[in-house]
Amino acid sequence: MKSMIVKKMVSIVMMIMLLILAVIVVIQIHKSQKDMDEEAYTLFEQVEQILAKNTEEEKSVIEEYNQLCLNYADAVAYILSEDPAIMDDIDELKKIAGYLQIDEIHIFDQNGEIVRGTQPEYYGLTVYSGEQIGFFAQMLEDKSLRLCQEVTPNTAEAKEMQYAAVWSEDGEFIVQVGITPYRVLEVISKNQLSYIFSLLTTENGATLYAIDLNTEEILGATDERMLGANLMNLGISMEQAEGRKSGFHARIKGENSYCVATVYQSVLLLRVCPNRILYQDLLKDTLMVAICLTVIAIFMVFIMVQYLNKYIIQGIYDINQKLTVITEGKLDESVDVHTTPEFEQLSHYINEMIKSILSTTDKMSYVLDHAMLVMGVYEYNSKMRAVRTTKQIKNILCLDDQEADRLFADHEQFESYIERMKKNPVKGFENIYQTEESEERYIRIESFRKDENYLGILMDVTESVLRSRKLEKERNIDSLTGIYNRRGLEENLEELLEQDMDLKYSALVMLDADGLKQINDLYGHKAGDRYLCEIAKIMKDIRPEQSIIARQGGDEFVLFYYGCETEEELLGYIHELDLKRDRTTFMPDEEQSLPVRYSFGYVLCHDTQKDYSGLILEADRKMYEEKLGRKQRMQYIQTGLQRNEIVNAAE
Repeated sequence: MKSMIVKKMVSIVMMIMLLILAVIVVIQIHKSQKDMDEEAYTLFEQVEQILAKNTEEEKSVIEEYNQLCLNYADAVAYILSEDPAIMDDIDELKKIAGYLQIDEIHIFDQNGEIVRGTQPEYYGLTVYSGEQIGFFAQMLEDKSLRLCQEVTPNTAEAKEMQYAAVWSEDGEFIVQVGITPYRVLEVISKNQLSYIFSLLTTENGATLYAIDLNTEEILGATDERMLGANLMNLGISMEQAEGRKSGFHARIKGENSYCVATVYQSVLLLRVCPNRILYQDLLKDTLMVAICLTVIAIFMVFIMVQYLNKYIIQGIYDINQKLTVITEGKLDESVDVHTTPEFEQLSHYINEMIKSILSTTDKMSYVLDHAMLVMGVYEYNSKMRAVRTTKQIKNILCLDDQEADRLFADHEQFESYIERMKKNPVKGFENIYQTEESEERYIRIESFRKDENYLGILMDVTESVLRSRKLEKERNIDSLTGIYNRRGLEENLEELLEQDMDLKYSALVMLDADGLKQINDLYGHKAGDRYLCEIAKIMKDIRPEQSIIARQGGDEFVLFYYGCETEEELLGYIHELDLKRDRTTFMPDEEQSLPVRYSFGYVLCHDTQKDYSGLILEADRKMYEEKLGRKQRMQYIQTGLQRNEIVNAAE
């Protein structure tokens, strides 16, 4: 009886084993092909995403450069309209080009001929001299046109340039600027298939191809030796590959292979893997499964009857208990069931799977490190105690090993730490916070929650925030005098008014430089610039704190004094401003010394007075009244001196 049961059981087990092995072989073949399909379509999607992203980036960069070129052309046209003499000075034109970071400036007359510019070798060229320059011929018919040309070889040197042209405000000449669009050329090159494929890597000996649907030429391949070859060189036709929704077998370069293809726009994407590589693990895996099944079968025959309850049922119960705890989020729990080899092996694989899940943060750290991003990711479950983080988190938060271990060991402490950081938001930036350290550092925090799972991203954005603030500050500063320009004046006045503070005794002063035109005419504009800088220095020296000093433009300045305790203190600063004029000198050249003269008018105001536009108008009116009076006094003094000279000469 026992022998018969054993024989029957062995026969059944053998049949089941053979059936299982056959099924496993079929499944493995199907899985290998399916994995190949999934990997291929994932890779195809990556290529399509890269192409789409690069195309979008290319369009954005081109639009940005077009607007930039037009802005530069407007700026040069404005400068030349204000001072036409610059057009005849190549060195000055080159300086302007250098300041604006452009390569070429060309000035066309109303007939479309280049008559001036930074490149004398182009003089004489007209809008009819070539295809590239001919793009701007239409501007001769319509002076309202403002044109920006796509990147194209220029007429004279066939050099890749981007040109933009606008008419001057008076319609007397056309200003054309040229920029070498390095960023545009770089983005265009990144959209080439050969470049994209050079960034891709293939696994398991598979090769990726991109083939033109019309010419059947191989445009890109992970095997660079096949670039430029024809589809027929691979051994298949376009009819075999095009229109397939799943993988297919073909003989590629004389070797049986499995292929997956898709069409993207006018390109056929094809991934090829030889069968010897695709199914190389099939025999080994089948043998391993057969061995395991044999062991299981023998074990079942000898002990199933006596120990079924004790070992199988109890083992299943123990594993279920552990899996229940694990599925609730406690991933640090391990499965240790050793009642049978099967359960022990299952425990091992479950533990390995858990280790693999836990190692995701290490993999993510590796990816982020190699992507050169100062970014970290953290994750935790409310039922778990510890927080899983990538390596960069510790560096971003400037934690030493001991602090990091303590903080990451308890997600409640970690939550409190993040919430404290969020109490210091940075004005003008979304989800960016300043750390509590003495060093100025800024962190971007993005957090997400789904059920009991929490995921967050931390990114060190200190450099970008500081750069943004620096640019914001620089555009508010007058480049000549180093004080605020009109924009800086308005923003600082607005910020000062927004603050809920007592301005106490305050005054608004309008100041205008006297004799600037005569200095420019006699000694040159550089001397005039030094004259303006000397006036700005006088204003800064009197009371640099609790005052706003700005150059409105040209020879006009604005001062706003505030925070004075008494009116006498406030008037003292204004009196000091009066004392320093005509007594301060500057040297327009190496031999002469001239007094610094200026006229000013002021209006006293108080904290409740908010109509600063009215104050400026009133101070401006008083300044011009004083300027007129000073001018009349100077004429009177000069007339008296002339009379004295006549009397002395007569005597």
